[in-house]
Amino acid sequence: MTKLLTITLFCIMAILFAACGSAGENEPIPSPTPTPMPEFQSICIYTAADLIAQMEALFDADDGVLWGVHLHAPFIFACMTTREAVANMQHNDGVFQLHETGVYLGQLRPGVQIGATVVYVDDRRWGMLPWDWVLDNDQDYILQSMVHEVFHAWQPELFRGIRTGSFPMHMDSSYSRLTARLEINALIYALEASGEERLEAIHDALSIRAKRRYVNAENTGAVESGMEIAEGTAVYTEIRITMRNMKDIIAEIERRLDVHHSDSFISIGYTMGALYGLLLSELGADWKTALRWDSDLSTLLQEAAGITELTPFSELDLEQYGYSQNRR
Repeated sequence: MTKLLTITLFCIMAILFAACGSAGENEPIPSPTPTPMPEFQSICIYTAADLIAQMEALFDADDGVLWGVHLHAPFIFACMTTREAVANMQHNDGVFQLHETGVYLGQLRPGVQIGATVVYVDDRRWGMLPWDWVLDNDQDYILQSMVHEVFHAWQPELFRGIRTGSFPMHMDSSYSRLTARLEINALIYALEASGEERLEAIHDALSIRAKRRYVNAENTGAVESGMEIAEGTAVYTEIRITMRNMKDIIAEIERRLDVHHSDSFISIGYTMGALYGLLLSELGADWKTALRWDSDLSTLLQEAAGITELTPFSELDLEQYGYSQNRR
């Protein structure tokens, strides 16, 4: 009897263990309780995630062709008031939380600069745009600006030497502003033209630039190339990544000139440098491979165009570049 009871108990235990094992195979293992997502007050997470996805798709489409590297880099949208942040990748210290959309959410610590700029967070360079700014702009310009700031994060890896350059102080002069606008117009004319007509317009632009440099030869603040490298290449990149048609590119440049017509910082640092980069690419020049922070894009273009002599300023036909209209 005792033996039979023992066997019976053993069978019952075996059945129970088998049932438990079967239940474990058919039922999902309970997941740990997820960390609650932060409740954002200022940033629409889904809109931010969509913009980031579009930016990453642009970089995928480029596939490293433009600069020889895949341009994916850390990027953050941040609110200047709440310091809420939406990022495209995790913070090194794991302080961001993964959202269902694939972006990361968190809050920037005090002291981290928030602006349309590149910031250092956890010893990495992050492109950044303030969400407050995003709310005031259209999607196309937002995407261009996202690419712009991400490229700033790449520049130290792409450019050799030590960064130089500051605001070109000589642009306080009405003469410098006039010749800068004439030079820009000549560069735009060159982009719209082809063959010998393009080369003639490039020649005129370089001749106008040479005159301005001669007039400002004694002005130690009359340095343009550093700003053109720093900001012009970023504008060049955002335009080439987001726009394929040269007609659309020129229209976008002219739109910005209309908006910032009185801002010589934008004209010299951003627009001029982008135009030189575009023309260098149009001529098929290998200008990016050994680019330095102290490179001069106008010198590179002159070499690429095979121009050895420039025309005296007084002999140029400046009316085709809007001389009378811009000298007022």
